[in-house]
Amino acid sequence: GLKAPLVSDDVYEIIMRNAARLDSEIIYDRDFDYDYFGFKTLERSYLLKVNGKVVERPQHMIMRVSVGIHKEDVDSAISTYHYMSQRWFTHASPTLFNAGTPRPQLSSCFLICMKEDSIEGIYDT
Repeated sequence: GLKAPLVSDDVYEIIMRNAARLDSEIIYDRDFDYDYFGFKTLERSYLLKVNGKVVERPQHMIMRVSVGIHKEDVDSAISTYHYMSQRWFTHASPTLFNAGTPRPQLSSCFLICMKEDSIEGIYDT
């Protein structure tokens, strides 16, 4: 069949080189900190799937996002993992969807009021 990786090659290589360290930092009990609605939201929208079946736990998603953002800076990835897994902050949906994947488009939308509904108004804004 066709190659269809869920994780980008560069992130995969970083994870494999640092597997023992990254694995030792993951605290799986934090998966139980989500209420039912939160977990179902992760399951429905954010966790990676193969043929519709979830193949990623919440802690794996957080580590994937952390490594996808920081790449070779493993110390920063681990720090980000812990902050996110303790829910000090989260990233926007595009980052959670795409960080660490072959299509790492992390941009969110940005809304601002325009001066006027015209081309000139757009440029003046």
